[in-house]
Amino acid sequence: MKRRHALPFMLWSAVALAGPAADRDAVSQVASNYLRAWYTGDGALMKTTLHPQLAKRMPTGKRNAALDDISASALVMATDAGYGKPAADDAKRNDVTVLDLRGDVAFVKVVGDRMTEYLQLARTDDGWSVVNVLFGSHS
Repeated sequence: MKRRHALPFMLWSAVALAGPAADRDAVSQVASNYLRAWYTGDGALMKTTLHPQLAKRMPTGKRNAALDDISASALVMATDAGYGKPAADDAKRNDVTVLDLRGDVAFVKVVGDRMTEYLQLARTDDGWSVVNVLFGSHS
């Protein structure tokens, strides 16, 4: 009977677990930076989180029949203009939950003071970036 060694399996397991954990951390960091940039009015930081072809949408109109679209450049400009800066008494909520992560694609829920956003991220040669956002207000 051949004796099997556990060491190769343990090493493979450690490498396999490190990859997804590192990806989860990186995805979470990008999502946190996205929200922090919005709250602080840091357009340069916001730009680092976004894919140039970002599509950010919010359902509007009667029964949410229409979608308002925001491009990456428009979001960076709105961030720079301080549209996301909270009032002094706002709590600055920053909840980030990685809902799913498979290969080069991630799905993240971000809850801020006034909005809940669902982010889709993709891994590119430059790292993880937000490619799609669907959001709605808490009211």
